[in-house]
Parts: sequence; C-alpha cells; structure tokens
Amino acid sequence: MTDDTRIDFAALAQRAREMTADLAAAKEDLRTLQATGLGGDGLVAATVSGDGTLLKIEIDPAVIDPDDPRRLGELVVLAVQEAQRALIEQRKQRLSRVSGGMDGLTAGLRPRS
Repeated sequence: MTDDTRIDFAALAQRAREMTADLAAAKEDLRTLQATGLGGDGLVAATVSGDGTLLKIEIDPAVIDPDDPRRLGELVVLAVQEAQRALIEQRKQRLSRVSGGMDGLTAGLRPRS
C-alpha cells in the first residue's frame, strides 16, 4: 500500500463523531416540524406534527352537507394525506443537509504528503 492510499483513522473517527452529533440535532429538528395539507380547495385543512401525529383538522362549514357525509370524509382523508406528503418532503430536505455530509466522510482523510 502506498502512502497516498492510507487513511487517517483519527480524522475518520472525528468526522464520524461530528456526523453523529449532526444526526442527533437533525432528529430533534424533525420533531419540531409541522405540515398542513388541504382538501377540497382549502375547505378542509389537516395539520400533522413531525412524528406524523394528526394535530388539527379545520373544516369550513360550507363543506358540511348532512346529506353527503362521505364527501366530507373524503376531503378530510385528502387533507391528511397531503399533510403527510408535505411532512415527508420537509424531512427529506432537512435530512439531506446531514446526509450531504456523508460524501465528505472520507474526503480529506488521507495524510498530506
């Protein structure tokens, strides 16, 4: 093995510790997320927390039709699904900041000549 293929394991261990801390911070950050989805052109709104818990449903009285309860149920489901999709997208964006660092895990770890 030549000198330019050796890896600085101390630097690798330090970078792994940094990434572990970054991941823990990202996990805490994810808990604070909230996302809202709409159904029926905004007549129904659902809000979910970072862990996916349904926090709130808001229903415009105009959509409440006692003769058609199924429609209201469908709009609620659509709003919740949209909120969940929005939450997944937020999670991806937040985690990409941390996982972007994965590329740098071994970069610069080779000893300098």
